[in-house]
Amino acid sequence: MSISSLATLNMPAVKTYGKRKYPITRVTIHHAACITTAKALGLYFQMPNSHGSANYGIGNDGQIVNMVDEDKAACTSNSMENDHAAITIEVSNSASGGDWPVSEAAMESLVNLLVDICQRNPGIGRLNFTGDLKGNMTMHKWFAATGCPGAYLGGKFPWIAEEVNRRLDEAEQPPMEEETEMRYNTLEEVPDYAKETISKLVEAGTLQGNGEGLNLSEDMIRILVILDRQGKL
Repeated sequence: MSISSLATLNMPAVKTYGKRKYPITRVTIHHAACITTAKALGLYFQMPNSHGSANYGIGNDGQIVNMVDEDKAACTSNSMENDHAAITIEVSNSASGGDWPVSEAAMESLVNLLVDICQRNPGIGRLNFTGDLKGNMTMHKWFAATGCPGAYLGGKFPWIAEEVNRRLDEAEQPPMEEETEMRYNTLEEVPDYAKETISKLVEAGTLQGNGEGLNLSEDMIRILVILDRQGKL
């Protein structure tokens, strides 16, 4: 069973193609053609007379529902060939009609979900939108007489690919190691310019360290030398 941890709802759809015939190598993003929630999408595809399904649904508020396990092909694109190779996602619109816009919350969830999908499915790798079947991002309207995914979402495909790939690259960057500040624990380790000052402070009992050594930083040493030269020590 393979489901994104970003999905907060699991509502198995009635209709699927069953186990995939092909490896997962692409994603297909659809629009719901309505303003809806993740739960409502899940309920719709659980109706006995439902003729379709999708692997994931995203509500207008950004909540994600899993409806078909990634190991199975959802009936989404009017193309069995496409659906057996694609993870399909239905995205709520934020307004009905026009260019069928999508909310910022839904778009952010879509990008996050795609990053997660790409990370777990090496057959997809980085997203590549070419505007045709040569890429790994496909559109419903390429397989059927439909306007899906709508002008707004369809126009965002190049940006979606760029943003997902940017986040994938960021995730692969090794964490930066914190620089460890040099500490001087013995008089022998102290820079020559400061040996006289530090030696004087140690002999006077002013500097006693932390029990394991003097534990002086470079900045602390500079300040002590300045104060010593000003006659303030």
